[in-house]
Amino acid sequence: MDKFVEKSLALLLALSPLPLWGSTYTDSVRYSAREVVVEGSRVDLVGDAKMWYKDLSLSAGKITIFLDRDLLVAEGLEDSSGKVSQTPVLSQGGERLEGVRMVYNFRTGRGAVWKGRTSFQKGIYRGEKVVRSEEGVLYVRGGTYTTCDRDPPHYRFYSPRMKVILDDKVIARPVVFYLWNFPVLRLPFMIFPIRKHRHSGWLRPHYGSTSREGRYIRNVGYYFAPSDYWDLKLRADVYEKVGLVLSSEFRYALRYRLRGSLRGSWNWRKGGRRWDLELRHDQNLSPRLKFMVEGHFVSDKDYLRQVRFDPVVRMRRTLRSTATLTQSWGGGGGFSISLGQVRYLDRDEERYTLPSISLSLPGHALAGRKLYFRPSLRAHNSLFLSEGRWSRRTDISGSSGLSGSLRWGWVTLSPSARMVGRALWEGREFSHREEVSASLGLRTTIYGVFPVERGKLRAVRHVLRPSISVKSSGSWRPSSWRASVSASLSNLFQTKWGRGRNPRKLDLISLSFSSGYDLSPGASRRLSDLRTSIRSSPFRALDLRAELRHGFYRGDKLSWPSLKELSLNASLRVSGGGKPSSGRESSWVPGVDVSGMGPWGLTLSGYCRKVVGGEATFWVRGAAQAQPTSKWRMRYSFNYDLGKRRMVAHEIYIYRDLHCWEASFQWSPSGMRKGYYFVLRIKELPEIKVEKRKRIW
Repeated sequence: MDKFVEKSLALLLALSPLPLWGSTYTDSVRYSAREVVVEGSRVDLVGDAKMWYKDLSLSAGKITIFLDRDLLVAEGLEDSSGKVSQTPVLSQGGERLEGVRMVYNFRTGRGAVWKGRTSFQKGIYRGEKVVRSEEGVLYVRGGTYTTCDRDPPHYRFYSPRMKVILDDKVIARPVVFYLWNFPVLRLPFMIFPIRKHRHSGWLRPHYGSTSREGRYIRNVGYYFAPSDYWDLKLRADVYEKVGLVLSSEFRYALRYRLRGSLRGSWNWRKGGRRWDLELRHDQNLSPRLKFMVEGHFVSDKDYLRQVRFDPVVRMRRTLRSTATLTQSWGGGGGFSISLGQVRYLDRDEERYTLPSISLSLPGHALAGRKLYFRPSLRAHNSLFLSEGRWSRRTDISGSSGLSGSLRWGWVTLSPSARMVGRALWEGREFSHREEVSASLGLRTTIYGVFPVERGKLRAVRHVLRPSISVKSSGSWRPSSWRASVSASLSNLFQTKWGRGRNPRKLDLISLSFSSGYDLSPGASRRLSDLRTSIRSSPFRALDLRAELRHGFYRGDKLSWPSLKELSLNASLRVSGGGKPSSGRESSWVPGVDVSGMGPWGLTLSGYCRKVVGGEATFWVRGAAQAQPTSKWRMRYSFNYDLGKRRMVAHEIYIYRDLHCWEASFQWSPSGMRKGYYFVLRIKELPEIKVEKRKRIW
């Protein structure tokens, strides 16, 4: 009996989604059924028939083995009313293949499934008849594909003939796209990749239109991935107003050793060939020696703005290229040498670094590792090109510093001293400067606890952090010496709520002050402005902030502190109703953050800034979001200038979940991003969409 059951495993292997044919099996086979009938060369497993081998299983109402013909048949059982139940199901791991009838011939290696159905990577595949005539290849008659789990599905791709190369691709011809039962699009053929992992294949084109480029077809090309260590993407974009843009991207990586990329694009127009090139290479030559190259080059200053599709890249007006070799040592020391170029596209200027060298020696511990001595050296040679003229600048500087942190009772002292020497050549001019600086800082923290037993309030704590520092610097000339004293006082009031072992702590209000005094000879206004910062969050949803700046002088005369600048900021953010939405939408309104808002929510912020003698600035920004049902989501956001009494930007957003589809409408009536955008797309296949947009940018 076990012999014919072992033969029946071929059916499991043939129709399994994984390419397991040709393997040798030695593990035991298990099977069960309510009734086993043997008649000559025919064996029937009837009623809840099941067969298992490792993680493979076949279940059906009836499994029949014809030993003389080397044939296995799995089918359902029909009751007295003609209804068929217990239809065949082939399972492996989390994957299932269902059908009305399954047949497999052991001798020829051919098999077939009638009305087959399986799921793969969120897609559902169906076929009127699935035939295996050669190893690793299935032929499907009347095949459909969809990501909709309804029956019938809201949409589907249908092809009368499909060839499935397992773990590779599906070739279908022709292909008809159906909405419900209405055909809306017909293509001569289509190729669907079905590999689970990264693999070579054709890219999915994107279609659309914008006011800037006109109509376009993007991402037409091929992705080449022959190795785990590198890949190559070749693609073409065709724009109505820009023309043809060819681009390529080469990437490579070797774990823990190196990684990098090389990307370029080319645009052919009547004026000539235009291009841009980006490269990046990071390599670990040894555990402490690293080499890095990064560069971006363009044929002309307007290429990025006129050709590139990404808005962030279009706004890039400064291009930086560097090559750096870095050696690090223990104790914080290291050496680096770099070459670089900076190109300013709007100013038609370039700056070259040939080279830049820095050397820092490891810190040496003094006084029982409480003080550290750190010397360093830096040299920088630059060439400038502006309006066709070259200039040169060489800067060499060296420094040595002593710093540390000492505890003296409940006071922390932070002494430091530093000596810097600098030589500078600008063209034929030479200058040098030496400077010595020293500072001493003192800080401490004082706690005051006031026990309060009022309801759930248990205690109030006051955290006081005063600090003072003295700084002095100058060169060997006595007239160059400068000295100053700065002081700050930080206050934090906290409350403790609740009973038990885990009471809740709340930061009620923080208040800080800072100012300074100039000790330098000849200083006219010695007192620095008094800066005050206040922040309070009485509850999690509300945040209040205030910044004040007071001056001690009227003209050059000392006076009572007067307000010079005031800024106020208040923000309120509440949400609820469940988890934050995770849609693809984002707000067009500058300064408004809608991330993390729940099904319903409100965010509102106000900002005010007033400088004495100048104009006041008043802003109000906000957003409100609601989800009246599980399918609808709406949002309104705005940015209003109270000072000028005008709406800078506002936006209305509406989203509708359509089961396997989704639709959204985004409209900004005013502002720099004035326009609208409507899109209807398949959730799991967002490239398949209908969209309409009109934007100025």
